[in-house]
Amino acid sequence: MSRISLLLAVVIVGLLLRSCAQMKPPTGGPKDEDPPELIATAPLNYSTHFAASRIMMEFDEFVQIRNLKAQMVINPTMKERPDVKLKGKKVIIDLKSPLKPETTYVINFGDAIVDLNEGNKASGLQYVFSTGDFLDSLQFIGKVVNAFTEKPEKDVWVMLYSNPVDTMPYKGLPDYLGKTNEKGQFEINFIREGSYMAFALRDENSNFKYNAGEAIAFIDSLVTPGFADSTNVPHIMRLFMEKDTTQYIDDRIAKPHGELMVLLHQPADSVWVTPIDPEQKLIVEHGEVGDTTWVWMTNRADFPDLDRTKLVFEAAPNLMDTVRWDLRRRKNDEDPVLEIKDNLLFNFNPFSPVRLKFNHPIEQIDTSRIELFRDSIPVDYALKSTESRRVFEIHHPWEFDTPYRVFIPEGTFTDVFKLVNDTLDKTVKTREERHFGNLKLDLRFNPGDPIILELVNDRDVVIKRVIPEESGIIEFNRMNPGSFRMRVIYDLNGNGEWDTGNFREGMQPEPVVNYPSTVQVRSNWDMELEWNLKKEEEPESEDTSLPEE
Repeated sequence: MSRISLLLAVVIVGLLLRSCAQMKPPTGGPKDEDPPELIATAPLNYSTHFAASRIMMEFDEFVQIRNLKAQMVINPTMKERPDVKLKGKKVIIDLKSPLKPETTYVINFGDAIVDLNEGNKASGLQYVFSTGDFLDSLQFIGKVVNAFTEKPEKDVWVMLYSNPVDTMPYKGLPDYLGKTNEKGQFEINFIREGSYMAFALRDENSNFKYNAGEAIAFIDSLVTPGFADSTNVPHIMRLFMEKDTTQYIDDRIAKPHGELMVLLHQPADSVWVTPIDPEQKLIVEHGEVGDTTWVWMTNRADFPDLDRTKLVFEAAPNLMDTVRWDLRRRKNDEDPVLEIKDNLLFNFNPFSPVRLKFNHPIEQIDTSRIELFRDSIPVDYALKSTESRRVFEIHHPWEFDTPYRVFIPEGTFTDVFKLVNDTLDKTVKTREERHFGNLKLDLRFNPGDPIILELVNDRDVVIKRVIPEESGIIEFNRMNPGSFRMRVIYDLNGNGEWDTGNFREGMQPEPVVNYPSTVQVRSNWDMELEWNLKKEEEPESEDTSLPEE
């Protein structure tokens, strides 16, 4: 063989080997997307005169069990949950609690049973049997929504109690259980004829009992399950958190120059702070939210060797505590300074004043040193105080699309510790008039309805609040463009705010109606909307408490 023939043979063999190396194995068939199918049970599913203690369920493929504790629901509830184990393609259920006579039981597996390889769920699988002559056939259906937002609530337990005393959700187990889906809907089947107390619970500790801090819902009167047909009207249950009435001091933050911040567990309407030493002079400010109080010892300089002191702290309605105030200076403590925060953004809102907020109460102001310029020309202004000695406002008839300069030199403001401000020198430009949009709402409601209308931005901050006395046009003018929501609160007790419910007192949360869509406010645009809230009956707030034990 010539050298050329030999070289050609080597090349051909190499190409063949490369081709073989790139061959791919067969990809197999399509992905299995079918859930496991129940093919046999012993005793038979939907049996009557049931007397067994073990149940066998056989599937058409190997299965596994996931999150059984959260997924499996048994109606009526059993004191001791069954043991559930796998044996190949079979699920074995050993009942631990004695069965009640003449009773229909439903074991609902939710999404707990899935196939071994792909995890396809056998959703909605249930095993039903009766210890009596027939299967109970009544049904309780409905939806659980958030009481304030009206949005559906997922994974909430809905419970039915045949013993309708108001201590049952705290102490006893329900007779029947159901769980809401992503749409907030629930369905409880095979219920015995009778009247029941309906209760919903977001069970944080999985004990099927109501514990403080868990969200709940209830229906005022006893419910009667219906047949699974068009006459069975769904019930709406509004989920809420009861008001936490416990009050205590969560934390305190002290600074050695004479400043103390006290954080409360709950907002308080009013606070009173009294020094144990009457020689100490205090300024007290209670925050708008109501859970934070600031205290300043204005004559701290008179007590240079004071390391600790005590205050009597009172908060309405039922808190009185002694607060220990640590005034020691530590190694890493920084020297105090007087700070200013402002709302001087480059695109300044011409419908707002300039807002100056300090970290300490102000004792003295040299107003002659504050200057306001429009296009470099000095203009008049008004400096106004607020309820807080830390907040001041500069008012002026701002013009659209105009540059302004605010100049506050060092030493203009002096606080209670004799500290002075640093220089503030900022230039802003007001928004153009066409930047803003207008919203006109034609709101219709029943005469006498005690409603509060709120306009909320996309950060869930209430930016406008109106208490209309009668139906008519409500205008929201010169609004920044953006997405907004509207809601109406029925202020049944007339306290000017939304109130949550109380189960023991039989009080539902005050009704809230949310406008069905988001409101888009656009620049240089007038929007007109209609909202009709008229109905035949006004919302009631009556005492419908259940009988006590």
